[in-house]
Amino acid sequence: MRAPVALATIAISALVGCVSPSTRRIHAENVAKAEAFEAMFDRDVRAGASFDEVLAYLQAHKLHFGAASLTIPQDEPPGDGYARREVEMFREKSPNWYCGEGSVGLSISFVDNKLKDTAATSWSMDCP
Repeated sequence: MRAPVALATIAISALVGCVSPSTRRIHAENVAKAEAFEAMFDRDVRAGASFDEVLAYLQAHKLHFGAASLTIPQDEPPGDGYARREVEMFREKSPNWYCGEGSVGLSISFVDNKLKDTAATSWSMDCP
């Protein structure tokens, strides 16, 4: 009974170790930059701002909506009701061993095209 548990522990440890320290460092740096931008964004753009105001702010900082907005911007309004949009700020090698590329940026929520809240986050489109 101990052998399968030990083998599973070794396998998990090996897989976690597959991500290089530089990949982890770069990811941490990108998250810190996204968090700093989020703080600036939250200071400059208040909850309740219109979608167009948020879009203008992002464009002034050379950013766009879209989970892959570094290559495929998607700046159309979300519409009525609740909607969440990503703003990709950095594309990087994923810090998760089972994923290829990852993204770091903001998640921005709207209700009826008005800003609700923001969060610095990371995601990957190619995880199993």
